[in-house]
Amino acid sequence: TDFINCSIWNASAENMKEFCKKGDLLAVEGSLQTSTYEKDDVKHYKTEVRVDRVRFLQPKKVEVAEDGE
Repeated sequence: TDFINCSIWNASAENMKEFCKKGDLLAVEGSLQTSTYEKDDVKHYKTEVRVDRVRFLQPKKVEVAEDGE
């Protein structure tokens, strides 16, 4: 499994915070951004997706009260 770093801001970030949880199935659209930095005289490379749009790929589960209502 590969995990890809994503960067998301503004209203999209607020929606993610409110409506997503670990394990949710999502589709993201955006652009790749690469950068480099140096730490302890070692050059590091970083690639991430700058997210423009997020789609939720599974329906939101509706919780049913115990009395069936």
